[in-house]
Amino acid sequence: ATRLADARSFLRDGGACFVNAPAAEGARNLDATAIARELNATRAANIALLGFASAAAPAAFPARASLLAALENISPPKAVEANRRAFMKGAEKA
Repeated sequence: ATRLADARSFLRDGGACFVNAPAAEGARNLDATAIARELNATRAANIALLGFASAAAPAAFPARASLLAALENISPPKAVEANRRAFMKGAEKA
């Protein structure tokens, strides 16, 4: 909790902080690690969190199609589908 409190000091007014964590009272959160495990893609937790953040704060991110295209361009070929699924699963949880 102390680390989260410290991180809040870096946010602008109205800013948002997205954390990979199990459910916490009084906070919007995403257990991105659990999503990645569910998809058998443990390295995709950060991608699930990106999907969640982009859906929760759409004004702060490029359009979903642009993000998915970027993921496809930067992901190793074997990881493209897992990353797309992780992103979409994270977005659904927002």
